[in-house]
Amino acid sequence: MHQTLYRKWRPQTFDEVSGQKRTTEVLKYEIANGKTTHAYLFCGSRGTGKTSCAKIFAKAVNCLDPQNGNPCGRCDACRTVAAEATTDIIEMDAASNNGVDYIRDIRDSVVFAPAMLKYKVFIIDEVHMLSQAAFNALLKTLEEPPERVIFILATTEVNKLPVTVVSRCQRFDFSRLTVDEITARLRVIADAEGISLDERASRLIAKLARGGMRDAVSLLELCAGDDSPVDVKRVSDAAGISSRESVERTFRAVFDCDRATIFDEIGGVYSSSLDVTEFWQQLIEYCRDLMVVKVNPRAGEYLELTDRETEALREEAKDISFDRLVLYSQMLDDTLTDLQKGTYDNRVLAEMTLVRMASKHPGSGADALAARIGELERRINELESSAVTAKPAQKPKKTDQEKKPDPQPEGAEVKNSAEPEGASSAERDISDWADVLEQIGKADGFSAGFLSSAFAAFDPAARGLTVFVPDDFSLSMLDKEQVRKLIADSAASVDPRYVGTSVSFAVKQKANNEKSEIDQILE
Repeated sequence: MHQTLYRKWRPQTFDEVSGQKRTTEVLKYEIANGKTTHAYLFCGSRGTGKTSCAKIFAKAVNCLDPQNGNPCGRCDACRTVAAEATTDIIEMDAASNNGVDYIRDIRDSVVFAPAMLKYKVFIIDEVHMLSQAAFNALLKTLEEPPERVIFILATTEVNKLPVTVVSRCQRFDFSRLTVDEITARLRVIADAEGISLDERASRLIAKLARGGMRDAVSLLELCAGDDSPVDVKRVSDAAGISSRESVERTFRAVFDCDRATIFDEIGGVYSSSLDVTEFWQQLIEYCRDLMVVKVNPRAGEYLELTDRETEALREEAKDISFDRLVLYSQMLDDTLTDLQKGTYDNRVLAEMTLVRMASKHPGSGADALAARIGELERRINELESSAVTAKPAQKPKKTDQEKKPDPQPEGAEVKNSAEPEGASSAERDISDWADVLEQIGKADGFSAGFLSSAFAAFDPAARGLTVFVPDDFSLSMLDKEQVRKLIADSAASVDPRYVGTSVSFAVKQKANNEKSEIDQILE
């Protein structure tokens, strides 16, 4: 008869248990030194090794020749327990046997000495499912157990247990297994079973298992059911999820306001009979990963991703403000609740939410306003940084010949080659504005950031310098007395002809009514 892989590869010693070294070391020490107690409580999420450790403990505590706390596996007691041929090891699932009558049967049986082994061990799985009356019946036995009786209680929801029960047990918390720990175990099983397992596929299985070894091994067996090589596509198809590339394309389409791609991706999920809700959870996880790399320089320690995937996330996060990610996360989370309720068409609900997210200013509440402000601050910081760090190209020095003006016929009009077409003859575009801007940046990088997209014209007759800015917002940030004085002083330090110059500002709109980035944000 075929035996499933997770049962076939269930650990037989504490040393074979993955990811629970702290717990197994304590249990081994107690068994090796005869310091076991009468009641244990194993807590943790599913598939983390609670039942496996309980079975190993029951075998090891009765072993005739324990090896450093591990069962030897060779003595009569070990073989009897492994063959499930003894009545001294009692396993009970409280999910289906949660009435007080079952606990009373246990209470009545504990008075009898073990029939074959040294200890009678009761393993009660999902103990939080017991009724209140059953807990009350169990409490007295846990408080004053007979000699040679050990209780092992296992639960995934320790918060549902009465405090009186928890306080009478030695508690061990089983942590979720990491992707690396699950991947290593899957590699051992795949090599032993002759399964061709791709490295990326093994990591995807480990991530989908969400810290549970049993789910990971079960998914591996499902993917390798027809002896075909197990790759990422096969795992995605078996688990009913979309590829990471599809999630990345969808999120990028949202940020780029590419609504056509949004409909294409959701349509692909729907037509492939994939679970839209599962795809939505992948989007939430991806958004969370972007938030982590955005705020934490050590994100690689928290994200269960490869180095390549982490760096790709960092590049993606550069273009998105943290506040916008918070807004996206809120919108995704709100929609997930509706998707799980199933009261709407999941495809339509997903498409409409993503289209709203892809608008320039999604939402109208406080989170949406914070996202707009955060995006504006990010753009301003970029402008400021570029003005401070960027250095203008060095202009070649003019030769004496170049400095001399060409002789003009008497009475001929002298035209400034730097004068922009259509400008007044009195206003001349100054060619050394880059040098002036460099001087401004040394004193005020913020103002220099806004001035980097401006140009200036000088009127020698009026001794006036006019600075043309691209939009009204820039004008409101620059049209201040201290900024005008800074520009005048910087210009005078570059060329003495600007000494005593007055400074004024004007808005010079871009061609074809093109709007600046800041105006687009503020719309």
